[in-house]
Amino acid sequence: MLWFYADDSDQQHEVREEDLPNLVAAGTVRADTLVWNETMTDWQKCRTVLPALFSGPETPPALTAAQRQQVAATYLAPGQPGAPQPTDAVAVCALVFGVLGLLCIQIFSPVGIICGHIALKKANDSGDRSANRGLAIAGLVTGYLGLLVLAVILLIYGFAFFAALAGGEFDT
Repeated sequence: MLWFYADDSDQQHEVREEDLPNLVAAGTVRADTLVWNETMTDWQKCRTVLPALFSGPETPPALTAAQRQQVAATYLAPGQPGAPQPTDAVAVCALVFGVLGLLCIQIFSPVGIICGHIALKKANDSGDRSANRGLAIAGLVTGYLGLLVLAVILLIYGFAFFAALAGGEFDT
């Protein structure tokens, strides 16, 4: 017997009855797919007409307690206990300015240090050990290292200046 099924775009496809189980297994024909043959007066859902093709339950089985905990831990909404905290912009600024101060423009180091202290206080006040705390600490560390680099550069220039004075480089 020939059957017809309607796909998602309402196109009709002709198929032999013995090929229907393969189409169900492939997911082409689903339980709610409309089917028709010459003995029927109207299109009907495949599960209604051919229930043997869909022997499993219509709804998924209930989750076990362990599965519910795993799902809850994975998909917690922000603000719920245990949910990841949103990234704090001040903590990101602390890290960015700290790295900039360390690598190229040392004047950014104090900005990274200030932002790092603000972000660390916010992270500590939230009571949650989040990534914001790590970003703030990284910003503080790189900011203080950038400040140390600035101090070393100033010392080198200072020694060079005084060496030039002592050597008579600036005598007129």
